[in-house]
Amino acid sequence: MIISEAIVPMKGIASMDELSLFSLALGLTKPWKVAEIKFSKEEGRLDLWLDFAKGAKFPCSSCADTPEGEVHDTQDRTWRHLNFFQYETYLHARVPRIRCGTCGVKQVKVPWARPGSGFTLLFELLILSLSREMSVAAVAELTSEHANRLWRILGHYVERARGEVDQSRFEQLGIDEFSLRKGHVYMTAFSDLDASRVVFLAEGGKKGVVDEFVKDLQAREVDPAQIRVVCCDMWDPYLNGIGTHLHEALVVFDRFHVMAQMNMAVETVRRLPDARAPAPPRGGSGPHVGQAAQPWGSWGHRAAERMSRSRKARVCRLLTSSAMSSPRLTLHRPPATVTAVIWPVETRVERWIRTNPCSPQRSSRALSEIRTRCEPLSVCSRA
Repeated sequence: MIISEAIVPMKGIASMDELSLFSLALGLTKPWKVAEIKFSKEEGRLDLWLDFAKGAKFPCSSCADTPEGEVHDTQDRTWRHLNFFQYETYLHARVPRIRCGTCGVKQVKVPWARPGSGFTLLFELLILSLSREMSVAAVAELTSEHANRLWRILGHYVERARGEVDQSRFEQLGIDEFSLRKGHVYMTAFSDLDASRVVFLAEGGKKGVVDEFVKDLQAREVDPAQIRVVCCDMWDPYLNGIGTHLHEALVVFDRFHVMAQMNMAVETVRRLPDARAPAPPRGGSGPHVGQAAQPWGSWGHRAAERMSRSRKARVCRLLTSSAMSSPRLTLHRPPATVTAVIWPVETRVERWIRTNPCSPQRSSRALSEIRTRCEPLSVCSRA
């Protein structure tokens, strides 16, 4: 029976009534069927009441000991379905509960929705498809649903997908942070470098994010000790967390941060005063009246002019920092499972000095100091 203020006859389906048509469209099978339809144009919604045949029996949802259990009682439930044209559609049903000899009283599973969800499977599929192309806030506005309900759908299927991932061979971990929005709001991503897959996300970039990651691994019955290599930057909270929870893993710094530190180290040595540097000739080539003289001499001034502003802004801490002499930061060659490239640091520094003119004594002193500081450092990076 259809309850509506205005019913338009459907042509071409004279042999099929409206209830059977909607039952076929929903893909219902026995004992389920559409029992009642209510359409309201003013409210902009279509309501379908589903019911099962009298005397129907259902299997237990928790075990296979009761393939046909008799109905104990029913509970009324409602689910949001795909729109019928521009009208919201809702399914209503009295879901039966059966008495199982093994599990007791259990609610049966309905074929159009997952247990505990207020949406049908087709509607959740629509949400998943839209969320890949737009933000959750835009999807909520489009579907006229609260964003929190949509986030619960996404959370369910994300956790379901993560549970199906095999992490038994998870040995190489990558840690990096990214900006979530303006205002220094960051999140930390933990990735499986072999599989090129993100395995965990944590809010912030403090020491506790490593602890959260380790607890998540233990909850999934994955031993953190199987992680042999950790690639990250030189952020102290990450290194402290790795030293506490993944102390057996080898720490590998990525090439970008290491070479940035080397550039800053060379810049610091270049700025050291040199008494033997030739003084600038008198005349127009020297500093103008009222302009402070550069402490590194005329050669350093010319070299600084050729350097970009971003390179000048890199402040060196590699050679002067006591953290580089700490045993926990001393790197060694990774195992054979990691493709590594040993950076020729000494060669790069020599090439840099050659391209920046200075006195021989200054060049020798800079290279000697860099060799002394960087001797225990082996920089490794994935190819």
